[in-house]
Amino acid sequence: SERESQFDFTHPYETSGLGVAIAQRPVNLWSGLWATLSSRAFLQLLVALGVLQLLVGTAMWWLERKHPERDFESEPARGIAGGFWWAVVTMTTVGYGDKTPHTGAGRVLALGWMILSILLISTFTATVASTHTVERLHADIRSPQDLVRLRVGTVRSSTSEAWLRDARMDYRDFVDGQTGLLALEAGEIDALIYDRPLLLHLMSQQPAGSLEGIEVLDMTWLRQDYAIGVPTGSPLRERINKVLPEILRGGVAGG
Repeated sequence: SERESQFDFTHPYETSGLGVAIAQRPVNLWSGLWATLSSRAFLQLLVALGVLQLLVGTAMWWLERKHPERDFESEPARGIAGGFWWAVVTMTTVGYGDKTPHTGAGRVLALGWMILSILLISTFTATVASTHTVERLHADIRSPQDLVRLRVGTVRSSTSEAWLRDARMDYRDFVDGQTGLLALEAGEIDALIYDRPLLLHLMSQQPAGSLEGIEVLDMTWLRQDYAIGVPTGSPLRERINKVLPEILRGGVAGG
């Protein structure tokens, strides 16, 4: 609206928005492993598995506590602890065989737990593998909220700067996109937010071998329509609007 008050726009010829450029950096094996093990997602998954194993172990103890062979002790504390142990070793397919269900209900529960364990272990393995690699993107960005924990850069006096400012995010501004990309390559920032078409254009103009490891993510935030600006009241606006559809369809040759 601020620009519209200063000059006129033609019909839009491109719809895009803000893009994110990040640097792919090698991560030390041990520090990467520690980051995975201490990550919130991993810890939440670990706690969820522990709670589920405790519930299944308690159910098994309840079903088996009165069986004469007493693989699961009748005393609650020791019996539940034994049930938890059984649930853990069964899930990991170790199956020591020191505790075996003897009742029909217990065996049905054991069968269901074995089948469910296969799915749970597969999910657990996939989660760990996706969060821990020797070389991974320095920042895992899926939504604007992920920018809060990163050092963010943008171009001064741009739409992206206004967007970051309105979102009350800390950022560092640069005079142009090229300077921001160089800062990203040097590790001074973790992500550069700017118009996605301009980021892609800047990357395409780089000499071979420069800005290695820089990637523009396949995501767009804050929709923007691109148009041609002309002086207010200019007859060029209508002339451009008439020929623009033909140009976009490739029907007009020349400049």
